[in-house]
Amino acid sequence: MNSSGLWGGGTLLSSCSGQCSGGLLCDVAVDGDYTCFNYTDSAFVLLIRDSGYQSDEDAAARVADASYVSKVVELPDDTEVYPHVDNCYLYDVSKLEINSDIDQVVLAGGNSYRGYYKGRVGYLTLNSDFIANQSQITRVSLINLNLKDVLHDLPSKLPVNTTQLDLKNTLIYAFPTQLTALPKLEKLNLGSNKIEEVSALNFSDTLTALNLSDNNIVAFEATYPNLEILYLGGNNLTAIPAAVYNCTKLKSLYVLGSSLLSPIFTDSQFQFLQSLDTLDVTEADFDTQPACQTNNTQLLRNTIPVCLTSAAPVATTTTDSSSGGIATGVIIAITAGGAVLILILLVLVICVCRRRRRAVKFITAELDDPQLVPLMLKPGDIKNVKKIGAGGHCVVWLVRYRKSQLLASKRLRKDLARRRITKAFIEEIKLAAPLDHPSVVKLVGIAWTVKTDIQALYEYVDNGNVTDYLTRPGTLREWTQQKLQIALEVAEALVYLHSFAPPVLHRDLRASNVLLTSEMKAKVSKVGVSHLRALASGDKDQQSVMGPWQAPEVLMGSDDRDPAVDIFSFGVLLSELDTHAPPYNDARSLSGTQLAEAVVLQMIAAGSIRLRFGEDCPSDLRSLADSCLAKNPRVRPAASELVYALRTIKKLV
Repeated sequence: MNSSGLWGGGTLLSSCSGQCSGGLLCDVAVDGDYTCFNYTDSAFVLLIRDSGYQSDEDAAARVADASYVSKVVELPDDTEVYPHVDNCYLYDVSKLEINSDIDQVVLAGGNSYRGYYKGRVGYLTLNSDFIANQSQITRVSLINLNLKDVLHDLPSKLPVNTTQLDLKNTLIYAFPTQLTALPKLEKLNLGSNKIEEVSALNFSDTLTALNLSDNNIVAFEATYPNLEILYLGGNNLTAIPAAVYNCTKLKSLYVLGSSLLSPIFTDSQFQFLQSLDTLDVTEADFDTQPACQTNNTQLLRNTIPVCLTSAAPVATTTTDSSSGGIATGVIIAITAGGAVLILILLVLVICVCRRRRRAVKFITAELDDPQLVPLMLKPGDIKNVKKIGAGGHCVVWLVRYRKSQLLASKRLRKDLARRRITKAFIEEIKLAAPLDHPSVVKLVGIAWTVKTDIQALYEYVDNGNVTDYLTRPGTLREWTQQKLQIALEVAEALVYLHSFAPPVLHRDLRASNVLLTSEMKAKVSKVGVSHLRALASGDKDQQSVMGPWQAPEVLMGSDDRDPAVDIFSFGVLLSELDTHAPPYNDARSLSGTQLAEAVVLQMIAAGSIRLRFGEDCPSDLRSLADSCLAKNPRVRPAASELVYALRTIKKLV
């Protein structure tokens, strides 16, 4: 393949207008170059190799797993066996016409569809028709790909004759009920995803094999009357689910690698498990050994000691006096149960108190900082007025201090009040404490008591943000002195922040993070918040903290401690001021559909997409923006150069 000019990405098509003989599929790039792909036996297999795209889950794994690199290096490589293409050359799949003797399609991220690292995926967008009209296709595998954006309508893109569907390692977070729209689906592989629950609504009477291994499942309530093979290993189950025993045709059950409770089964459950052709579970999968009160211990599959219990209490013939004895026993049992309950509550109270004391000690130590002590305010002097905002990790209240001054009170969301996030919040406060510049939102004070959460109190900026300003009907589209002044004041804020040793970086500069006073003075907000946002989202499945304002080196996972990352974001901010629109909102695929953000981020990382500016944008301003948006961070201007250039442009406009 000629690699020149292909960084714009390409599309998987049928034959490329006759360029590929024999009905072969091909990849056509934006410059017209193409590559033909051979079939393998009765299948079309295409490996989409890693080349810059990184999912949030993969980014989190790089940080959390010390052996990440070695594990990835050890993954199998089948690129000498199957056709392959780099993901940066191919991210769009059009409607495909496939040879009639081909009954299987495999699209897999990485160098092989046999091996994978969970969360490490490629990215593809699928045309609305994809292979829907290819009735000869019965087996479809979309493996190691980010399917978040296509899962909702995936059945409409697949043949109605699909009997086998493999969606392993595709970042699925909920059981895809919509797949029941495939009337002939028999085998479904959802392994190595993020599914937590399989509810009773996830019913299917066509499935004979279901793989849910290596997910996060805590509840399995669905019944499959024709299911013969079920994989549930590597989940968070605390017992073999009761619904499993209702799968009357089940022959093989795999639960290896689950952490189960004590192995106590009813007689009927024991017989059900004994009758299976395959039961993949070991004694190590149970937390504790059973303590059978009835001494009815049996060996499950002749190896695992389990305790059998009746499904209901055994009936006993008694006299009147024995009935009295039973009543007395019930009273004793209730009394004993009450005592146990009181003991449990007492233990819980003690644990909560100890945890609270530890939290108090931790926060007190963190806030005992010479920079922060002068900023401590009395919580009693602060009165809530109204809630004015909420983000990924914090809520913001408008408060009145000492019955006069309005401030913005920023507090951690209660569901995120864990030690490492609290510590990051305090670090954000420490970062903001010494900042004192007219174009940076000022930290006024801190308040905290044992009974209240930490509050960071900032000056209240009352005129919204730049995004709000740009979307107001009366805002002119051309570059006015007012818009140039906003850009200049943001640049002056960057000069100030970058003058520290080491430089203070914003890392998330965008129009929505620049506030405006009633006098239309710009003030940069949320300095240092991006690290806290990353930690908070890490507790919620590592949801994205990236965006099209980020520099290519940040998106590629490189070190982001260089002021040049803020300069790139400033270039994106200039495009927002110019177009009054979000960055790259006009980016389209060859088929005319809007590119998903993940694709846009991949193209930014590769340097293969340019921001749009209006025809009336002053040429000097456009040149300045282009220099900020350079892929090489070393050629981007310093913040001081931005200030000089903008002052010059202001004189000419």
